[in-house]
Amino acid sequence: YYNIINQIIKNKWYANISKNTIGYPQTELILCHGDLHSNNILINSSQNPILIDYGNMGYKHWSTDICKLIVDLFIRGIDIDDYKYFSLSTIEEWCPQAKQLIKGIELSNSKPDGFRIAINWLVANAKNIFPQYEQWEFQLGLALQFLKSSYKTMTLPPGKRVVCILSACSAIIEANNNIKEYVNNRKDNKK
Repeated sequence: YYNIINQIIKNKWYANISKNTIGYPQTELILCHGDLHSNNILINSSQNPILIDYGNMGYKHWSTDICKLIVDLFIRGIDIDDYKYFSLSTIEEWCPQAKQLIKGIELSNSKPDGFRIAINWLVANAKNIFPQYEQWEFQLGLALQFLKSSYKTMTLPPGKRVVCILSACSAIIEANNNIKEYVNNRKDNKK
């Protein structure tokens, strides 16, 4: 029985899980921006994006930049113009949306906005952007970024931080389910 949560605790880092546990080759590190969030993307007069702030650039896991950007857009998009910082409605509305995102299901656009459009595009195209894409690795990348966002006590209100913690838990559970499926498929293919 494979349990990703125990492996995270044992290895102290999610990127080592594949190599240390199931014989899956360790993901090759790729050159990443390292701090890709919406404040580090400018749009020029031709509507083309320009990335700024390369201070954290380096070789990292393939999911680093895309997951950081997706979580940033998701958290910023929650109740964008609503200042009810202690409202539980944020949690009740956005946790199901986060679960959709984690499962790769398009976020509903009951009120279309640029945040959801960008998130849906990134999630739908992640497999095309990264040839090494594995859903469980993507979900662990999301979990890591949600966890990192959950401790931004000075910049995120409590309701958003709760959404981050609950979303990280959901992402780890989904990744665990997907890695079990991956391991079982490998066993079946060896027979």
